[in-house]
Amino acid sequence: MGTKIKTTIIDFFKKHGKKIIIILFVWGVILAINYFVGKMEDVPEIQTNYKPHESVMENGNVPTDLQDPVEQLIGQFVENCNNKDYEAAYNLLTEDCKNNIYPDMELFKQYVDSVFPNKKIYNIQNFSNKDEVYIYTVNILNDILASGLNNEKDEQVYSEKYIVKKENGQLKLSIREYVGRQNLSYMYEDEYMKIKIESVDVKYDNIVYNLNITNKSENYIVYSDYSVDYEIALDTSEGLKRRADEVLEPIILDKLETKNFSVKFTIFYDEDTVIQDMLFDYIRIYESDEDYENGKNPIDDFAIKIKF
Repeated sequence: MGTKIKTTIIDFFKKHGKKIIIILFVWGVILAINYFVGKMEDVPEIQTNYKPHESVMENGNVPTDLQDPVEQLIGQFVENCNNKDYEAAYNLLTEDCKNNIYPDMELFKQYVDSVFPNKKIYNIQNFSNKDEVYIYTVNILNDILASGLNNEKDEQVYSEKYIVKKENGQLKLSIREYVGRQNLSYMYEDEYMKIKIESVDVKYDNIVYNLNITNKSENYIVYSDYSVDYEIALDTSEGLKRRADEVLEPIILDKLETKNFSVKFTIFYDEDTVIQDMLFDYIRIYESDEDYENGKNPIDDFAIKIKF
């Protein structure tokens, strides 16, 4: 090797020797790490705070013996919906859910096609528990790994509460936050009217009373037309009135007429609220519908209370 070449090499190492040593050291460390990682037989379990059966509302966790069956029930429902096996999914629902939310299979198919237009993945989190009714938040989303996409639409999450409870000894599912229906037999009657509270439909965040009202008179009776606050309200154990949030239509009856009405109140299922009675605070009696339409004063007005 010529003197000039040797001199050039020596000068190069003098100038870059430290960098070369560092590079060789790092390279050696990487090779050593790769070697030891390759030799590792046990992969440590990933730690997570995700506890699907621990209640968010801190009102008691789901019993241990029900946790796997609950996961299997929800998983089977989602799988059936993904596969468009409508009948199998429908058969996992409670009778109340089938009869009162989806009495028509076509309505249920519309729900499935809307929530599961393509195959979805999901996760669950127990939200609240009361009286052996277990309420889960179920998040349904696109499988990004399966689709190979990652855009805003793929990251959208559909969320609703599924209710899980035993029916005839088997766990069943109720969707759309619907807990169930309770049949009632509360009634008020006088010379003008008969009001029957026949049932209440309970959802997680509201209750809907189903009423049957008969006008026994020859007069025109107005129970609720949105003209004043608290036309219909509930007295509760809190000592507060709960105003009806929604009356699906004005409650007005012509002479000798009978109709069904529904009245909705915001009351959460896991509240410790006892309903004591229903108030009709401003019932108005008119001689005719023309008197009411023309703004004449009623011939009588009063309030009534239906005790629960």
